Amino acid sequence: LPLLDELLAHDPEAASARHLAGCARLALGEPATAADHFAAIGDRLPASVTLLPHATALFAAGRRAECRALLDRAVADAAPERSPFEVDARQMRAALLLAEGDDAGLRAELRAILGWFVARPAALAARASEFVAAAALLGERGDFAEVDRLLALAAVTAAGPMLATAADALRRAAAAGGLAAPRTRPPDRAL
Repeated sequence: LPLLDELLAHDPEAASARHLAGCARLALGEPATAADHFAAIGDRLPASVTLLPHATALFAAGRRAECRALLDRAVADAAPERSPFEVDARQMRAALLLAEGDDAGLRAELRAILGWFVARPAALAARASEFVAAAALLGERGDFAEVDRLLALAAVTAAGPMLATAADALRRAAAAGGLAAPRTRPPDRAL
């Protein structure tokens, strides 16, 4: 960190050094300072590199509105490009919604994430475990009818065979009432 601070004193616009300084400050428990470093980078580094540490710093600093705005912008920027980064940003936004206890927002975000995967069979096949985790969380939130519909759509894609076991397990858990139990636990606000 002292070397990065020295470098930034000579060149405050050094984006990579500022990014690394933000990561170091975050690791040292200085999220507000880290967030300021990430904000100073602006659009000079790809969001795929900066979004997670920046959102983490804002969240840890208690700057939830700024975190939400950052994630909203990332989703909006990635969506027209049909980029895989869109689902990454959506997953981060879902985590924020879960931590904030926004159940309606979380369900909407999970439906969007699952729909994104179903519309992209290659990504679904590569990231099947993420699809299953999102489906389970949506089922826990009481929207298993939508989960079942999306599982049926996913079953006819190339990823269908690799999802079959997990889909059957989710359906059995829903039938036995096993998905509703986790919903009664309040979310961990520090998550």
